Parts: sequence; C-alpha cells; structure tokens
Amino acid sequence: MIDWNNGLSVGVPEIDDDHRSLIALINRLSDAINEEQEADAIEACLGRLEVYTHQHFHREELLMASVNYADITKHVEQHRKFTNQIKKFREELLAEGSKLVAEKTLDLLTNWLINHIVTEDTKLAQLINEEPAKQGALKKSVQHLVKLFVEHIPFANRIFIIALLSVLILLVDSAVNFNKGYKKSQQLERVEQLYALTHISGKLIHHLQAERGMSIHILNSKNGLVKNRIEQQRLESDSAHKELFNYLNGLTVKAEYSILKLKGEQLHNRYKATLQLRKSFDNQTVTSQELMKHYTGFIEELLILADLMTVVPMGNSLNNAILADASIMHYKEKVGLLRAQGSKVIERGYFELGDMELFFSLKGQQKMSITDFYRTSSEVQAKQWREFKSTPAFKKSAQLERRLVIAWQQGELNKLDSQLWWDSHTNKMSALQSLLVNFKQNRLTIINNNRTLQVQALYLSSFCLLGLVCLISLFSVLLYKSITQPIRKLTHALNLLSTGNRTVHLTDKLANDDLKEISLAYELCRSSMLRADYEKELMARNKRRVEHYKELSTTDHLTSLNNRRQFIALSTAELERAARYKNPLSLLYIDIDHFKQVNDTFGHQCGDVVLQVFSDLCTSTARTSDIVARLGGEEFGILMPETNLSNAKQIADRLLQNIRALPIKFEGEVIHVTASIGLVEWQYQNIDSLYNELDLLLDIADSALYEAKKSGRDHFEVGNYPCK
Repeated sequence: MIDWNNGLSVGVPEIDDDHRSLIALINRLSDAINEEQEADAIEACLGRLEVYTHQHFHREELLMASVNYADITKHVEQHRKFTNQIKKFREELLAEGSKLVAEKTLDLLTNWLINHIVTEDTKLAQLINEEPAKQGALKKSVQHLVKLFVEHIPFANRIFIIALLSVLILLVDSAVNFNKGYKKSQQLERVEQLYALTHISGKLIHHLQAERGMSIHILNSKNGLVKNRIEQQRLESDSAHKELFNYLNGLTVKAEYSILKLKGEQLHNRYKATLQLRKSFDNQTVTSQELMKHYTGFIEELLILADLMTVVPMGNSLNNAILADASIMHYKEKVGLLRAQGSKVIERGYFELGDMELFFSLKGQQKMSITDFYRTSSEVQAKQWREFKSTPAFKKSAQLERRLVIAWQQGELNKLDSQLWWDSHTNKMSALQSLLVNFKQNRLTIINNNRTLQVQALYLSSFCLLGLVCLISLFSVLLYKSITQPIRKLTHALNLLSTGNRTVHLTDKLANDDLKEISLAYELCRSSMLRADYEKELMARNKRRVEHYKELSTTDHLTSLNNRRQFIALSTAELERAARYKNPLSLLYIDIDHFKQVNDTFGHQCGDVVLQVFSDLCTSTARTSDIVARLGGEEFGILMPETNLSNAKQIADRLLQNIRALPIKFEGEVIHVTASIGLVEWQYQNIDSLYNELDLLLDIADSALYEAKKSGRDHFEVGNYPCK
C-alpha cells in the first residue's frame, strides 16, 4: 500500500494529479490481490491501470516537448515498452490466473512508480519550473528597451508609440484570451461528449444487468412471468448497445478519441458473442455459470470506459467526480452479482462449497468500491450517497443480507423468500441508477459553472477594450447586444418552461452558429417536455386501468368482497405468517339457509339484494384484520388471524344473532334469513410443509357446515383439525 505525501510531490499540479490517480489504482490492485479476489477482478484493475498509464504518458510527452526535454525519443520508447509489459502481464494473468503472477506485477508497478516519480518526473518538473527565470530575463530586456526609448525618442513620439503598443498589446491579449476561451470551449465540449459516453454506457450496463438477472432467474426458477419479459429486456439492451456503438463511431472519427476505437471494436465483439449466447439460452444449452461469466465480463469491459474519460485534460474536481462515478458503477455491479448469488442460494436452500466465500468476497468488493468513492467524491456526491443509504431500497436489501447470514448460521435458508431477495436488490440497483443520473447532473453543473467563469472573463476583456479603442468599443457593444438579446430571450423562455409553460416559441431568425443550435435545442427540449407530459398522463391513465382490472380480478362484482382466488391468496399468506410466529388461526365457512327458496319466491334480483346485504353484515361483524370473501353462490368465508377456537365461537355466535335480526327490504317486502356455519381452528404444529393446509381447513369447515345443515341449520358446528 503506497500512501501519498508531500515528499512525492514534484511541484507541478498536472503531474501530481496523475501520480495520485496512479497510486490509487495500484492500491486498488493491491487490495484485490490481498483479498484473493478472482482473476477477472484483478485483470479489470490492470486494465484500468493500463489505460490511465497510457494517458499519463501522453500528457507527460506533451510537457516534455513543450520544454525541449533531452532524449525525449528515448523516453517515449521506454513508455511504450512499459505499456507493452503491462499488456504482457495481463495476458499471463488471463492464461494462468495465479497469485504469483499478480504479486509479480504489483512489485514491478510499485518499483516503477517510485522510480518514475523520483527520477524522470522530478527532472521534468525542474525544467518546467525554470521557465519563470527565462521570463524574468525577457522582462529585463523589455525594460532596457524602454530606457532607450526615453533617452532617444521625443515625448510626442513616445506617446504615440505607447498608445499604439497599448492598443496592440490589448489586441494581442484579446486574441490570446479568445484563443484560450475557444480551446476551453472545445475542452468542455469533449468533456460533455465523454460524459454522454459514460451515461450511455451506464445505461447499457443497467440493461445488461437486468438481462443477466432475468436470464439466470429463468434458469434457476423457471418463472414464466420473467420469460415473457426477457424478450422486451433484450430489445432494450440491443437499443442501448446500438446507441453506444453509434456514439463511439462518431467519437473515434476525431484524432483525440482514437484510443476509443479499439475499445469500441472489443465491445462490439462482446455484443456479437452475446447474440450467440442468447441463442444457446433459448435452446437451453447454456448454464447459469456461463451466463454469469459472459455478462459479468461484458459489464466489466463497459466499466473501463469511465477510466478512458481522463484522456481529456480537466480539473482535479472533474477527474475525481469521474472516479467517484466509476466506483458507484462498480458497486452497482457487485449488487447485481450479489442478487444472483443470494437468490440461487435461497432457492437451493443451502450453501455449496465456495458460495459463502463468494458472498463475503462480493460484500468486501462493495466496501472497497465505497472506500474508493469516498476518496474521490465531492461533498455533494458524499451527501447524496448518505441520503441514498437512508432510503427504503438500501435498508431493505441490507436487512435481507443480514437475515440471510443468520438463516445460514441457523440452517433456516429454506424459510427465506428468494423473490423478496430478488426484488429488493433489483430496487436497490434501480435506485443506484437514479443516483448516477443525479451525479451526472452535478457534473454538468460544474461544467456550466466553468463556462460561466469563461464568459465572465471574456466580458471583462471586452470592457477593457471599450475604454481605449472606440471602434473596438462599438464593435464590442454590437457583439454584446447580438449575443445577449438571443440569450435573454432564451433565458426568459427557459424560466417559463421551468414553471410549466410550454407555449413559448423562439422564432427569431439567427445565423448558423451556436446560438441557433441553442435555440433549436430549446425547441427540442420543449417538444420533448410536451411529449413527456402526454406520456405521463397516458401512464397515469394506464395505471388506473391496470388497477381497475386488478380489482376486477380479485373482487366479487356483486358483493365487492374478495373472490375465491383472492381469498386463497390472502389466506395462504396469513397461514404462512401464523406458522412463522406460531399463532392460532380460525376459519368460518358460512352458507345462507334456504337461499334457493328466496330466489324461487322473490326472484333472482331479490336474491342479489340478499347477497349484498348479507355480505355487508359479514364485513361489519368481522374485524379489520379478518379476511372476508364470497366463495361461490351463497357461500361465504371469514379467515380470522390470531383467533383461537373460543374467540371464534363468540364471533360465529354473534354473526348468527346479527343475521337473524337482519331485515332485508325488497319491493315492500321484509325478508329474514338464517345461516349455517362450519368452524375450524388451526394451531401451529411442527410440520415440514404447509402444502395443502388451506385446502384441508376448507374441507374440514365445509364438513362442519354440512353437519350444521343436517342438524337443523341456523347454528354452527366445529370441525376437528387432525393432529400431525
């Protein structure tokens, strides 16, 4: 482990920032080796280190050229040789996967970095720091020249020359500032492009994680619902890959992005392999381990893209923000792997050899990712992470992870719900994706702040020219007006847009420049928001429709009670809960006496009224925790959690009394009915499975109901639950 200290500083901020990042990457590799992580994780660390080393050498060679560094060609050859050495170690690690190769690589990297800082970069820093001395000599020469002007040139001529020189200096300074601003704008544009690349690759990672999870879930659980969703998920993954591939092709056209061309080809080959793997999956000729290995490798390749962003020179805060994003993306990937591992173990009901080590290894990698995150995150990012840790999605997954460890220790893994485990970690991954989107917005805010500072600097330079040169002042005023007027209109339109007003159009004719592009972007944003408003309303409408259909599928249309299917579902859950906490549970099976005579005498419409009034009475008599349902025809059921036989008898007796006293009015007639009830109590027993327990309870209650009918109706009979 290498700790950064001031003794390693060479006094050049750009070089020191690179050294800090290199030390962080080597420390991460050291942690991976010491924790005996898998070869894939160590190889991924080497991949990120290789990319960043290449970028460091590129920046260093530019600095060497700027100060005429001696033997620069020799050093460039050494850089290439070292980069090839890292590639060789990666190949050896992939071929052998031994800890010895990894430790050998770590020793080489550590020795090289110390030697590199102490020798090569220290000499380079000395040459860079010698530049101010040269500038001082130039200043003395200028002063000597001014003295000659004073001694040999008349005053009037000196005024003219000074004025002319002042104007020329200001013009040159203005030209230099403009050039700097232009380069800064290009730099910010490149940073935005690479941020977009990170966002697009992050979206593909998210879809691949979902596709991986669904595929493995299908293999492990044979879930038909997931099978129906896998095709849609594949389409989303394909769309995200197409977007990323097209974006990479657009970037690699430019020289500064040539390093991405190879990565784009590698990712495209991965995608082709994914298409082939899908066919094997559909033909059921692939294992879950092969799926996990392929998708995880694909995602690791995509995660390396975040490291490639540092090829663009930028401030330390932006560089740290990128590294912080990469740490959260790695953390999210470990959550996905932990989701699959935990679900497999829960469904299997026991840990196989190596499962527990992998489980705790993934937990350790999560902690390492968060440690890296805290090293590089800003205060805003750290605050957002702390807020995320207090969300229900994070707490629920952490609680289930603790419960899994306890259940493993107590040998009760079969009591855990794998679907609950899966859903909670899926929700956590979705929340992490939203957190990354928030991080992106924060980074864009940093870029916009930099742009604001740049614009302010240009304005200051323009106002200085206004005071000395009238022509330049007039031109600056015109330029100022030509820039600010469209911007103010755009600002006004954006302010209205932020309040929900989507009606403002920007119709002014503009030249084919950036302002026109901004205006077009505003119109595109406005139309997108209008479309989003419509889609939001459409989604709300669809949601209401789905809820309505769901209610129809679980509710009896005549009585508004639970139907038999919903009663079975709710009662099964209550039975499981009663078994878990060893609580009693009772069931009332109710049938209206002589209901056919009511239909025959007064008609089916009257029968419907009787059923509705009767169901209302059952609901009002039952407790809020009871489950009331119409089981069919004139039969009703009431499941009473945490109710023993004695209390159930009281409730049944009270219900019978209420039924006898119930007046049912129909077309001037008052009808009275009675009911018979079959009652059964379920108590906890040490049984292996609750399979068919509810059917058994219903059969016993139905038999008791039959006995009540035989013995005169209008009372309840108690069924005997068999002891096991």
